[in-house]
Amino acid sequence: MSDKSTRKVVQLNEKDIVAEWRIVRKLGEGGCGVVFEVCSLGLPGSIWPPGRFAMKVESRYIDRDEQLLLAEATVLKRMRNSEHGPKLITAGRTASFNFLLMELLGRSLNDLHKSTPTRRFPICTVLKIAIQALSALRELHGIFFVHRDVKPGNFAIGLRETARIYIFDFGLSRQFVTFDKKKQRICLRQPRVRAPFRGTVAYCSLNVHRHKEQGRHDDLLSMMYMLVEFISGSLPWKGFHRKETAAIKETISQQRLLQGCPKQFADIFEHLSVLEYRNRPNYDFIEAVFLSAMRKRCINKDSPIEWNRDQIEENIPIKEKSETNAIADHDHTIVEDPTNPRHLNEQPCA
Repeated sequence: MSDKSTRKVVQLNEKDIVAEWRIVRKLGEGGCGVVFEVCSLGLPGSIWPPGRFAMKVESRYIDRDEQLLLAEATVLKRMRNSEHGPKLITAGRTASFNFLLMELLGRSLNDLHKSTPTRRFPICTVLKIAIQALSALRELHGIFFVHRDVKPGNFAIGLRETARIYIFDFGLSRQFVTFDKKKQRICLRQPRVRAPFRGTVAYCSLNVHRHKEQGRHDDLLSMMYMLVEFISGSLPWKGFHRKETAAIKETISQQRLLQGCPKQFADIFEHLSVLEYRNRPNYDFIEAVFLSAMRKRCINKDSPIEWNRDQIEENIPIKEKSETNAIADHDHTIVEDPTNPRHLNEQPCA
């Protein structure tokens, strides 16, 4: 561990102890840290609840601007009353790494999607996912953050509440407001002239490819790409490099992209396509479009999502592929270069 590059990787093994929790197994690894399943030791007098949790860790030897757990903890704290955010238990540090302890979730939508024989979800399932994903993003935007990496791998079902969709992994989230001390009010942050690439090639909006500052509508465009993939099985640009993907997104016809999707999806894409960084999306309109599509198919909006029995028989988070070499992988996150929310639709602060 004396080598600097080695020290940037947190090395923990099964049965290792971190504070009051024992490592059970590694769940995932990426450029933004490592996630483990842990169980509480049940020490006498402990103030922490017993059970299994997810522990995210990152090395303290990486540059400060690369340490993302503080930002993630901030988002989780503010989402403590959300129906779609995992509960934050605590955060802390050791001599060599920072850690975040949160509610353990079930299988990701990415895993559930890949486990279907046809790599397609039924339309009724997709529309129910859509309602909850929209609600999750609406809550996140309501606390003045954009996610910047919306994709199937960053949504999951509950460990026990399998009909509930949770959004997670807020390491790349960015606050889009600031407090103007002179004017004594909240206003939009100035968008950067050129923003670094943040997100996943397959799901990011064209604004991300163009290095524009990401707004709330960019999260929703990523959500729509995700929903299209759930219905179609794959996106037309899957497997292409970043430049080719951007070119396809720019030139593909709406008819080709939305083949097999509810025709109402076109209305959502049209709404999002005219929005800019400063604009607040019309969440009520988007929700109404999803509900309209459900009514036309006689889908009960109040009925829970029903997964195949084999999909949730062992509803445990799977070990995800390493994302360390994210830039080379089309489906993995790229991190380039080492705060009235309901009516925030104005020019940035001068």
